[in-house]
Amino acid sequence: IPLRLVGSEMCIRDSLDVDPASLPTPAFPLLGRDRVDFGRPVPVGVTTIGDPVAAEFKAHRALYGGQSGSGKTWAMRLPVLAAALDPTTELYIIDMKGETDWLPFARVATRVVNSGSTDDAMRVVDEVVQERRARSKAKREHGTVPGPLLLVIDECQNMPDWDGAKELMKEGRSAGISIVMGTQAPKGNAIPTDVSAQFDTRWCGKMHADWQWRLVLGDAMNRPEIDVTQVRGKGAGWLIDSDDNASLVRGYAVTDDEIVAALAGVPERGGRAVEADESVESVGDTEVLPVVEVPREDVPLLERVVAVWPD
Repeated sequence: IPLRLVGSEMCIRDSLDVDPASLPTPAFPLLGRDRVDFGRPVPVGVTTIGDPVAAEFKAHRALYGGQSGSGKTWAMRLPVLAAALDPTTELYIIDMKGETDWLPFARVATRVVNSGSTDDAMRVVDEVVQERRARSKAKREHGTVPGPLLLVIDECQNMPDWDGAKELMKEGRSAGISIVMGTQAPKGNAIPTDVSAQFDTRWCGKMHADWQWRLVLGDAMNRPEIDVTQVRGKGAGWLIDSDDNASLVRGYAVTDDEIVAALAGVPERGGRAVEADESVESVGDTEVLPVVEVPREDVPLLERVVAVWPD
């Protein structure tokens, strides 16, 4: 097995002739948990020699990339499921391609946009921007903010306006806001440079061209251990975590039905219920609402923390 030198340590490099997508993957470790602390590292998969890999997402900004069929969205859903299983974390999910991948989270998310409408998407981004400003004010005046907030934007290359996202990327962390974005077909100017430079966690599955890999992985593409030819199938990708560690990972696969079942006992967010309307969609045996916008009760900011943790 070839070796590579990392810093002052010699370690075993994943074998070049192993297809990570062909390896058996154990069940996602967080399934079956009653609750999860989103502040702890989230299991994201295993290496080609079977070692588990986890990464931190709370107070971080993550970018996922991969061509159609690479498993990019399924990989994105792992940290989002961890956040959804933490009852103190608010979820805002925007799916710019308007499909069903994110509907299993609808019951516990504050917002899920799956209409494919850029107007709907920008309205929710603006809402999170206002939330960020309110949280920052609360922190200045009271020294604290509500629990974590995770903003998810899938197919972010379709964003028509990046001003709100830029503010959140720059100022969101101090207000308890984490960000996960995904892109299927990045172009040279699809993600502004002053946004892409701020991602501290990156995952990239199979891509058509070298320059697309580079747009997602950034400067990590220059590292000698990064060999994109090793990513050969769905669910496999290179992960650069917030500590700048690089791992070739076979991601855990979690189905829609498994997500719905895992979240069945999780309290709804923000003290309000999601009520089904005429457009209820079925995921497995469970009905979930394809929410575009859900009215939110006028609850003071500092009262919106879900008090479910015993300590």
